[in-house]
Amino acid sequence: MSETEQASDPIHLLDHVWETICRADSTSYAALNTSMRQALGIAVGGGMTFKENDFNHIFENYKSGYWIGESSEDWYAMAIMIGNTSAIKAFEFAKGRASIIADDVSFPERSLAKSYCHVYPRSRKKERLAIGFTFPWNGEDVIVTSFGSDENGTYVTACSHEDGRKHYGKVLHRYKINRANILAARKAAKETAVTA
Repeated sequence: MSETEQASDPIHLLDHVWETICRADSTSYAALNTSMRQALGIAVGGGMTFKENDFNHIFENYKSGYWIGESSEDWYAMAIMIGNTSAIKAFEFAKGRASIIADDVSFPERSLAKSYCHVYPRSRKKERLAIGFTFPWNGEDVIVTSFGSDENGTYVTACSHEDGRKHYGKVLHRYKINRANILAARKAAKETAVTA
């Protein structure tokens, strides 16, 4: 960030925590890492406005590999569930990918967003996809397991499982789904509804 550019509120918060936590005990990395994780939770979950480059800044600074969590994708899912559009767009910018919006998307029971009461209901008619989200595809319930990109742009890998169990047991089908696939499926569903 240039010296003339004003930092966003989330970056101000993270800077403040980074610079002031553990002044009394400079060896407590656990306290620092926990505090940074909680500060990011406040920023995303509390609806602070993110600037486009904020997640890049977070990933490149603050030694985020120690505290960001098992996967940075959890923060994307949280931002979607909470509805923090600026955090969503900042994360997509950092990952260099476009959003993929599907129909009848359900959220996981366990997530970073669980302490925010306005997350419920646990599904939406149309929503961005994130890892752990489920939606109907090709007559099956599938769960998003990863993101990727190829010559056609951003795609998700989504899997169905034997006995219709979501993310348990043996994978039945693995799909590579991009935005164009979803738009084509919507169009086909509308045409089928008109002719029925």
